[in-house]
Amino acid sequence: MDLIVVWNSILRILLMLFGICHFVTPNADLNDSVVIPVINCSYVEHEIFYNTRACIFDSIVLLEEEPFKIDTTYEGTFIHHGLFKTIKFINSHINYVPKKFFQVFYNAERFYMNASDVEKVRYDAFEYAINVREIYLDHNRIMLLEDQAFTPAQQTSLIDLSHNLLEFFNKKAFERQTQLRRLYLSYNRIDKLDKDAFHSIPQLSVIKLDYNLITNIEPELFSQNLFIEEIDLSNNKLLTLELHFRSNRVRKLLAYSNYIVKFWIKSHVPTYDVSVNLANNKIAQFCLPQNIEIVILNVENNRFQQDLIEITNITALTTLRELYLGQNKLLKLEAGTFANLINLKYLGLPSTDLKEIYKDAMEPLQNLTVLDISYNPLKTIDLDALSPLVNLRSLYINGDDLSGMDINNVRDYLPNIFEIEISDTQWNCAKLEERIHEMRNKSVYLKANQLRYSNRRDSVNGIPCYVDKNTTNFSNLDRHEKYSNWDFNWFVVGGTILAIILAIILIVKTVKYILVNKRERHNGYLQRQHRDMFTDVQYSD
Repeated sequence: MDLIVVWNSILRILLMLFGICHFVTPNADLNDSVVIPVINCSYVEHEIFYNTRACIFDSIVLLEEEPFKIDTTYEGTFIHHGLFKTIKFINSHINYVPKKFFQVFYNAERFYMNASDVEKVRYDAFEYAINVREIYLDHNRIMLLEDQAFTPAQQTSLIDLSHNLLEFFNKKAFERQTQLRRLYLSYNRIDKLDKDAFHSIPQLSVIKLDYNLITNIEPELFSQNLFIEEIDLSNNKLLTLELHFRSNRVRKLLAYSNYIVKFWIKSHVPTYDVSVNLANNKIAQFCLPQNIEIVILNVENNRFQQDLIEITNITALTTLRELYLGQNKLLKLEAGTFANLINLKYLGLPSTDLKEIYKDAMEPLQNLTVLDISYNPLKTIDLDALSPLVNLRSLYINGDDLSGMDINNVRDYLPNIFEIEISDTQWNCAKLEERIHEMRNKSVYLKANQLRYSNRRDSVNGIPCYVDKNTTNFSNLDRHEKYSNWDFNWFVVGGTILAIILAIILIVKTVKYILVNKRERHNGYLQRQHRDMFTDVQYSD
């Protein structure tokens, strides 16, 4: 007995030295009648990407202030919690973040408690999370971030709080976050941001605030974030947007699907290669950015008009490589409209009520490779007006009137053209097939929007068309399609006949086998009867 006590004492000391588990001393003031739940890793998995081990907790239920223990065993063997780099909760219900997890899993670098019904993050939740790099608390019901909630986790570079119920952004919850680079606050209910909301996060590079209720942004909101690269303000309720930067790293600004009427950005230092998406707003006033070189600009579905100064302001951006102007009322393209866009590669003008294109308007766009003028009331598409586009590779004319277009001589005007998209046009299938072959001989391919017409029956090479029922002479394609269907029907009929023949052969062989087997058994019976009779005769003799 004394030997057992000694060994138990030695084992207890060794386990405590290695930090494997925590023991309750005999003098602890505990009520023995209270049953403290014990949780452990439901299963352990190896993370190939990180080359580490993850502890997965499945179907854990922990209520506010409920005491619990973390077991030190997994499948009957001791596990060293310090070896785990990832903690994950799945199918769980935990309405707070227990700090005890970081006391035990002190080397954890990734913490996943998403979709676990978390309601708030307390000030001491990450008190011991000194090594955590990534925190995922998305798809919960978090309404409150207490002051200094994430302050102890000073090594954290990513915090995901998207898909929660936050109505107020508590900047004090992120004090002294010197390493935080990515902050996701999408799909919440935030309606206001203080002008210094993110000043305490000096390394912030990506901020996602899309799908909130924000109505106003202070111009100096990101002025102290010298490393900001990407800002997403899309799908809010912004009426104006004015931003001032002191960062030369800004690369992407997303503010589409708001109610923006006026837009202006300014940088105190030169900034290059910036993409701006302002689609689906009400912008009628566009102020030229200062010290910012925009290369991609999307202002589709706004209130720009050709005869207003704002369109001139946009086309004065000499660094643009891609310009999306669709669903604005431009009406016509005159000389000088794109005079400064010498570097433009993509120009999108679908649904802009264009009725005429002047040749001089296209003169500066010699580097253009893609032009989209779909769904416009153009009386005709004059290829001569597009002839300055010597490097054009793709032309989208979906839904346009092609009756006056000299498509057979397109190579004479556009020497580098490779594909023409012509969906939603009134083509006769027979004529369309002829055009396709003619264009293919010139290495120009006619195509349709495959996402919209992949299952369209009346089509040629996926391009929708109509069949003239009064036409008795079929084109080569019509005959080919007819004979293809005929061959397919013969294939079905032939396969069916072959299956029937095989079934008949199988039935005949089965019946034959049964009859032969029956006959053999009958012959055996007769032989046994004859042998028995012969034996009886011998005995009688």
